[in-house]
Amino acid sequence: MYLYEYNVLSTEEKAEYLWQHGIHLTEGTENDSVFSLYSLGDFYVEVIYCKLKNEIETFRTFKKGDLLNPYLDLLPLW
Repeated sequence: MYLYEYNVLSTEEKAEYLWQHGIHLTEGTENDSVFSLYSLGDFYVEVIYCKLKNEIETFRTFKKGDLLNPYLDLLPLW
């Protein structure tokens, strides 16, 4: 699936596809949010989960750039 195809899916479809096909890379926390980074083919998906509401707030997709930078120190070196 391409990034643009993924972006037009509903929230439920995005979650289902990500859980089935994504590779979890790392996660971090800030305040009451958990930020999880997944690889999905040739792009990344950041899932922002609110612990207080017990729900996913958003899915952010990207291929490179500033959104990837906060995760670089969290990624294991194989």
